Amino acid sequence: LTPIKSGKIKLPRVKGDMYLTTGRGFFSQTETREISSKRITIHVKPLPSAPAGVSDPVIVGKFKAKTKLDKKELNVNDAVTIRITVSGSGNLNKLNDLNLNFPSAFEALPPTVKDNVKTDLNGINGSKTFEFVAIPRQPGNFTIPSVSVWAFNPKSKKYYSIQSEPVKINVI
Repeated sequence: LTPIKSGKIKLPRVKGDMYLTTGRGFFSQTETREISSKRITIHVKPLPSAPAGVSDPVIVGKFKAKTKLDKKELNVNDAVTIRITVSGSGNLNKLNDLNLNFPSAFEALPPTVKDNVKTDLNGINGSKTFEFVAIPRQPGNFTIPSVSVWAFNPKSKKYYSIQSEPVKINVI
């Protein structure tokens, strides 16, 4: 479970059927029994107060960002693809969108998101890749600034910024 708010959270009772088999071979019998859990109350602590300048969304866990550019030099009206991958462990599902600030000389398409988030006994981990496609309409040397997302590391009990790398593109 990953809590999304602080306070007392009451989990409902969970019911299920259990099938018991007794005997062997021809003499075996299956008996159905209903089992249920008790109700559980969980006390979720709030995050510490964020320092000045920290903005939502704040994801909780340990993450890093990687920027990948398909070409650094291209012609006017050719498309360029920038991929920003945020990976690590924590509530990565809360990270829904990133916005790149393209210069006015670019026509940008809406980003696509590829989820590779898994939940197992170790918690939630994996990556989210945001793919931005843009088409330059004028020649020149351009810099697309980095993107930052705030996160909270529960082990160190500190807020930190996850930043992509700025991208330099030469348009001929």
